[in-house]
Amino acid sequence: MCMSDHLRLVLTLLCIVTLITARRLDNHEMKRHESECPPGVPFVACFVDPCSVTECPLFPNAQCISNYCGGCYADFYVDGKLVDCTVDTGVSGDPHMTTFDGRKYSFQGLCWYTLFKDCSSTNPDFEVTTMFEPREDSSFEHVKTRTVSINITVGNEYAIVNGLDVVTGKTEGHGTAAQAINVQHEDKKIKLSFISKDTKFTVNWTVKKHILNVSFSGNAYNNKLCGLLGNADGDTRNDFQTPDGAVIRDAVEFGESWKVKGKECD
Repeated sequence: MCMSDHLRLVLTLLCIVTLITARRLDNHEMKRHESECPPGVPFVACFVDPCSVTECPLFPNAQCISNYCGGCYADFYVDGKLVDCTVDTGVSGDPHMTTFDGRKYSFQGLCWYTLFKDCSSTNPDFEVTTMFEPREDSSFEHVKTRTVSINITVGNEYAIVNGLDVVTGKTEGHGTAAQAINVQHEDKKIKLSFISKDTKFTVNWTVKKHILNVSFSGNAYNNKLCGLLGNADGDTRNDFQTPDGAVIRDAVEFGESWKVKGKECD
């Protein structure tokens, strides 16, 4: 047997040993995850690693560990502690605001304000504005406001929500391609959604409690949004960004900077 034959045999044996070892390691890893599942919770064999298709924009540097107990989940940890990557973005109460990045603040606005819009160009793909008006228990000394109306514009289409009433239509002379705004009525709630580029935005309006929740899925507008809900770049420290790009600290100054010019309210 020549030297090349010996070398070929050795390499073949190494490949076989490597495959057997890798398979054993895989089986050991699967059993280790399975043994960690709580009693009664089945271990799920996922076709795709959950961490490979899941992001945590609130904690961009978080460590992702796949969780196969009862489903295909991606658990994110910061300094060894499990963190919640979801955020209840929107407006509630009188009103309490939560930005896309999770920053909470209160702002007593009056009239129309930009809630969020596309800020990647001077000709935005979409814009969502909301109207605040005083509550019944508001006084001159202590003003309390709440959300009462929403206006969504996507391309040349619009949807205006006032209570449970929804008016939709089209405008003329807008250069952006039209996108459909989907409207769904669910009891005392209204759900509006639209898609722009690869991103779907959903606006849930709970009339009785004057709660407005906003969510989106997709990456096209990360760090390209602006308005009362911030820029969605994963950093709460720069959420108070005014229309001219300045980052400020005062919530009232920030909120007033996003008041819609030219709109008049009673």
